[in-house]
Amino acid sequence: MPNKIDGVCFKNMVDFAVRNLNKHVKTVNKLNVFPVPDGDTGTNMVTTIHKGLLSVDDSVKDLSSVSKKFAHSIVFEARGNSGVIVSQFLKGISEKFYDVDVADPALFIEALEKGVQYAYSSVATPVEGTMLTVMKDATNAVKKEFTQDQTINQVIDSFIKHAKVSLEHTPELLSVLKETGVVDS
Repeated sequence: MPNKIDGVCFKNMVDFAVRNLNKHVKTVNKLNVFPVPDGDTGTNMVTTIHKGLLSVDDSVKDLSSVSKKFAHSIVFEARGNSGVIVSQFLKGISEKFYDVDVADPALFIEALEKGVQYAYSSVATPVEGTMLTVMKDATNAVKKEFTQDQTINQVIDSFIKHAKVSLEHTPELLSVLKETGVVDS
């Protein structure tokens, strides 16, 4: 991956996220116990992100246009609580790219921060121990560790590493997870 995110790269990142989440959708659905154990968290997230991705025409290549089209569509296609939260996280990230041709690692971290703000604001009463906490913890850790010589890949790898650590701690923050023996989806 290049060290700058352009429109094609951004679309490819979203596409990879959809394909990867789709591989694990059944597992994520089984983790779904909060706020309601309805078993559709993974399905809602993958459907929401995929619908947003489908809205971006292959002829659109600049980051500003891709991010605007994606952000607009993903919000209108959000399904369920998890879909709304993930759509707002991705909308916040996308909005940070509205007026740029490319995003470097520092701007990408700012975009993650904006995504966390949007995700938290999408929930009337945010609850720690949920995907909100994971998004926030991973973003804060990435920001804290960031050095100017880091690449986009290093930022993403760090985000994933810290998200996994945060995820493992979600049962300590939300008793229903501890009682059912799962982490938050």
